[in-house]
Amino acid sequence: MLALDKLLLGTGLVGRRTDVDAVTVTVRPQEKTEQLSEQQRMFLGHLQAGIIDELCKGVETKDRDYRLAVQLWLTDYGAVRRASLLGSTGNFRRDDAIAQALQRLNVTERPPPGLRQPLTMALLPREPGRATDCPER
Repeated sequence: MLALDKLLLGTGLVGRRTDVDAVTVTVRPQEKTEQLSEQQRMFLGHLQAGIIDELCKGVETKDRDYRLAVQLWLTDYGAVRRASLLGSTGNFRRDDAIAQALQRLNVTERPPPGLRQPLTMALLPREPGRATDCPER
């Protein structure tokens, strides 16, 4: 186990013995949940609104009948420096359109100090019974 622990050092993963000769690798449990400041919560609300607005502009992305996790790295001014899709919607054209929409994103607010990056967010399907989250254009 010592060799595995050394190998996993700094990855956020940990080995757990599940049997005499079996080990599984899992995400290291966090010691405590990080509390967000009011400023960070407000910024994340602006970020979420900006993402929805960008997704609403695209034919491939506006229907939001998909689920996808993404990671974002932002500049000090709120522009996306890097966007990474953590999986696929099952439609490569849509995945590409989402990646492009995220790259265009520029939040009007500056990220607050201490906001840890990358930001990991889940793009979830729109609420059942709701026709669209997008305004008429």
